[in-house]
Amino acid sequence: EAAVAAPVLPCSGRGTALSPRDAELLLAQLSSPRQVAQLSGVYTVGRVAFLRQNAGVRELAAAGAIQPMAACLRSAHEEVRRLAVVGLSIVSRYGPEVIE
Repeated sequence: EAAVAAPVLPCSGRGTALSPRDAELLLAQLSSPRQVAQLSGVYTVGRVAFLRQNAGVRELAAAGAIQPMAACLRSAHEEVRRLAVVGLSIVSRYGPEVIE
């Protein structure tokens, strides 16, 4: 039997930058139907935006993470919705000129 590899989580708390691999995983997490994946994704968005401010929001926008993050506001899970609100409020501090 082949061993099952552990999932790789983006920005697992050790750094603030969003690598291309992190961005790929982040989008998968935000669009996942699994609560734990969504929680990891919305937490990552909030953390990157908070720690890197304008640069972080630009990275998130370039990765295409803003719309999937907003879609998490419709999650069936209260904690996912709460963290999505927090993350989007951090993102919104930098205004549309950063996101566009």
